[in-house]
Amino acid sequence: MKVPKPGLWPASVAVLLLVTGFLTACEHFTDALSPVEPPEFENPIDPGGSEFVPPTTMITEGPSDGSTVTTDQVAFTWQGNENATLFQVRITGGEWDGSWSSWSGMQSLTLDFLDELTYTFEVRSGYPSSGDPEHVDDTPESRNFTVDAVQGPALRMSPTRIHTPNNTTFDLQIIAEDVSDLTMTRIRIRFNTGFLQYADSYAFGSFLTSNGGSILEFDPFIDNVTGIVELNFGVAGANPPGVSGTGTILTVSFRAVGTGTTDVIFGPANTLLRDHLNQGISITTQDLHGARVIIQ
Repeated sequence: MKVPKPGLWPASVAVLLLVTGFLTACEHFTDALSPVEPPEFENPIDPGGSEFVPPTTMITEGPSDGSTVTTDQVAFTWQGNENATLFQVRITGGEWDGSWSSWSGMQSLTLDFLDELTYTFEVRSGYPSSGDPEHVDDTPESRNFTVDAVQGPALRMSPTRIHTPNNTTFDLQIIAEDVSDLTMTRIRIRFNTGFLQYADSYAFGSFLTSNGGSILEFDPFIDNVTGIVELNFGVAGANPPGVSGTGTILTVSFRAVGTGTTDVIFGPANTLLRDHLNQGISITTQDLHGARVIIQ
């Protein structure tokens, strides 16, 4: 019997080793191709999952609840919890009727030309979906606040912000704010005739006659070409002769004749308040507050 030299092996042994190595490699390759169970992920916006979190909303800036603001403009900002990226707002008071807005990603809002009223601002969030959110914050964040922007003696128009369709008529009240012994007035109103025309209609409020007097009225000056209405009137026979406090002295009517945004203002040089001694009641341009009209 021949013994192989050291380092040499029969061909059959070599083949056996090659086959064994190939089979082992195949086993490893087969293991690598075996299906792997996917990891389990929780969906925090899926109400069927154990990790579901309802949407919540927080106001981050704006008047505090129950506060009084001394400006006719306020700003709010807000945010939702993680994944709550759609929002609705609702405003009650003045020109706003308390209807929810459309859903959007907006996270701030400025309100201006606010009247001397109490308002409620609300905001709620929802999780995104193919349409309106299916999961909505059922406890909206809200703030109530009161506007006291006009410090008298002053004159202001109300409403301070009006939305109106074109070719319609609307009223503006002229309010005397925190006056003392008011007896006579001259009021000049300016407007843009590209948007508005004076509707040739005005009515006196009850404030001037609250002490039992009668209205004294002088011929008005009306110019629908340049946009001027000037009214002169007062009270006689009252006891005491002048009125004090806050109240509506006049209501004037305008007609919308063009779409867009325009302001109605007082003419400061020709708007005067006088007491029963015919002395002027001091008011400045800052004490005259007009209105903004949005015509659609």
